[in-house]
Amino acid sequence: MSTEVPEGAPAFRDLGLARRGAGPWASAWWTPGRRGREIRTDLLRAALRRLWAEAAASDPLGDRTPTPTAGGPAGGLAGGEGLGALGGFGGAESWGGPSGGIALGGVGSLGSGDFGPLSDLDLVVVYEGRGWNEARRERLARALWYQIWDAGFDLDQSFRSLAECRRIASADLPAATGLLSLTPLAGDLELAERAASAVLTDWRGAARKRLPDLIASVEEREQSFGHLAYRLEPDLKEARGGLRDAVTLDALVASWLADKPRRELDFDGAREYLLDVRDALQNATRRRTSLLLMADQDAAARVLDPYLTADQLLSNLARAGRAVTYALDTTIRRAVGNLPGRKALPAVFVRNRRQGPRLTPLARGLAELGGEIVFAASGPGIGSAASAAGIGSGARPRAGLGPDRGRGPGLASDLAPGLASDLDPSLKPGSSSGPGPDLASPRDDPVLPLRAARVAAQTGFAFEPLTLLSLRDCPALPEPWPAQARSELAAYLACGEAIVPVWEDLDQAGLIARIWPEWVGVRNLVQRNALHRHTVDRHQVEAAAGLAALDLGTAPPELVAVATLFHDLGKRPGERDHPALGALLARPLFTRMGYDQAEVEYMIVLIRRHLTLPVLATSRDPDDPATVAALLEDVDHRLDLLDGLVALTEADARAAGPKAWTKLRATLIRKLAAGARAALTAG
Repeated sequence: MSTEVPEGAPAFRDLGLARRGAGPWASAWWTPGRRGREIRTDLLRAALRRLWAEAAASDPLGDRTPTPTAGGPAGGLAGGEGLGALGGFGGAESWGGPSGGIALGGVGSLGSGDFGPLSDLDLVVVYEGRGWNEARRERLARALWYQIWDAGFDLDQSFRSLAECRRIASADLPAATGLLSLTPLAGDLELAERAASAVLTDWRGAARKRLPDLIASVEEREQSFGHLAYRLEPDLKEARGGLRDAVTLDALVASWLADKPRRELDFDGAREYLLDVRDALQNATRRRTSLLLMADQDAAARVLDPYLTADQLLSNLARAGRAVTYALDTTIRRAVGNLPGRKALPAVFVRNRRQGPRLTPLARGLAELGGEIVFAASGPGIGSAASAAGIGSGARPRAGLGPDRGRGPGLASDLAPGLASDLDPSLKPGSSSGPGPDLASPRDDPVLPLRAARVAAQTGFAFEPLTLLSLRDCPALPEPWPAQARSELAAYLACGEAIVPVWEDLDQAGLIARIWPEWVGVRNLVQRNALHRHTVDRHQVEAAAGLAALDLGTAPPELVAVATLFHDLGKRPGERDHPALGALLARPLFTRMGYDQAEVEYMIVLIRRHLTLPVLATSRDPDDPATVAALLEDVDHRLDLLDGLVALTEADARAAGPKAWTKLRATLIRKLAAGARAALTAG
């Protein structure tokens, strides 16, 4: 597809034809990807400047006449060099037009440079002074807006005085986030720049008061549109992790309450992919929509890549949505930690010399500072390891925003009880007494990521971002794993729902795939099944989290928890017997983790038979002795296997969603399990 732009500034009627796939600008207009967004933005800005100049020439507004340069309508593009020469339209002053005390600005996708093929056009005319009375504004409006409407554009327009811009932005949150992207286009550029600067200054001044409303808007969208990563028909704009969240993050960063997420987390790449999919969807359907319906997914995927399938598209979207969600949640958490009223980090004086704040020890190599987990350092103040991590931002534990519930303390009494002593009174959060924490040495400590996960889940503290990324410096775990590594994992899995956000942190940093390469096969894998509400990887974590609240009877907690975490490892595209494949894939994984043969066999049976109970209970009579006998055969007539299978089945169904664990299904499954347990007890 050619991206060469015809010579001369486009008129809106030409761009209207291009939106409909006709005329000389169509090829450029429908260019895919980032390049297409740049082209459309340049074309629109050029057309708007031309329109502004024509409005001045055709309506006696009283003070200027257009004075086009060689790059103007008379001269066309400078040198006729295609898109690169659109800079010939760039100097809005060169077009003359009404420039004294009035200006045209673009907001939204036009202001940010992300205009889609069928996006709304958001424009604002800013004015000041008494000379621009209602009659003069009305004449200018007719000259501007009717041409845009006649061209078929969906236009959101307004006339605002400078004072009105500030007042509306202060009172209306969506208006404020929109005006933060205000870009001067034509007229009195200095006025437009002053308006943008005033809105930004006001936003920063009131950001602390408006942060709760910003957080509430994120939660409301999630309630209405769900999470982009887990919807089969996601709304690319409004869903959690979608483009609206990306705009919210930009507004939060502009407030100076928190820094932009680190580049290594690839937030920018995730946002670009969402924009690519939005543009591809509009290209495929020629509809102004951001709702990716199942009927349109194949066509949208082919626009992006002829070999991309709809399932692969949804998996890519899940990855992008999770990255945006993680970036926004992390930024909100750190912004909340910087709000007034938070206790300042105390200074420490050693030998009358001021030192940094004292670290609170948490575990070997780990400490707490400002509500975040950082690497521990020797000495009473912040040592080199802590300083290198960029600590001290003043963040607090996450408070339960979105699908990643708040972290909270979990009990490790059933799983690896010996680890409870690792958080003895002298090492608990809030205590600064006792010996300093052991010096962190990530490059020499392969167990550190698992220890960090356990500490995060037990304490509720989040990772300091650079500390999290630095965990990637840890060496690979030896094979087989040492006992301490298995104990750390077991204690982490015992923490219930608190494991979910911690797992997401580790996954976003790339640590899960490094520890368990087999996880890559199910990561962000969509499930086109009405019973399931999550991707395969997230479902397994949710199931493991729910297991902590169940009665395991005689089953060994650690083995059931690990088997539950990997019970759907065999779910791959086209696979018809995922329990069998999962058992095959899990065997070397469990062996590598250091479990003995009997332990491995126990977990393999749970994975291979994890559909036995629901299938038998719902397809046969649970009171029939033959049904009970079939179940007992699958658990080798062992009570510990039966109890483990019952727990895994309930955790699996509850994690899948309410349709998978109805009152009727629960009753049938429990009745069959009780019958099998009675038969085993009777001998």
